[in-house]
Amino acid sequence: MVATSQYSQYRTRLVMIASTEMVEISHVVNNEILDRFPVPTLKDIREHISNPRTNGRTNAIGDFLIFRTFFNKRFSQDRSIVSAEFSGLSSHIWNTAENNVRGRFKQLAMQTMSMFRDEVPIIWDQE
Repeated sequence: MVATSQYSQYRTRLVMIASTEMVEISHVVNNEILDRFPVPTLKDIREHISNPRTNGRTNAIGDFLIFRTFFNKRFSQDRSIVSAEFSGLSSHIWNTAENNVRGRFKQLAMQTMSMFRDEVPIIWDQE
């Protein structure tokens, strides 16, 4: 793993590997692959992100929140990174992401919110 300041030298894109959609992080100059992790499914998201509507909140689950959750899950296994650095690292990686990565996670965010609305429809009490 490289230092935070070096992440601007990396690009993030979607690739298909054996029919699995993956997020690939690679070096811009020499195309060296830093890492890959699978794009989460709605089932994965449901297992790792709780539905805010169960507590009466209507918070939106955004594309970056989903990306950061699964980026951090993948890289938390790397003992060379202090856990406090994960958010900054995920932000740097997200900022280098190609439009197809951002678009895919935006699509996942919209599907997640729809799934959460279906699970817990909030009915406002009109007293």
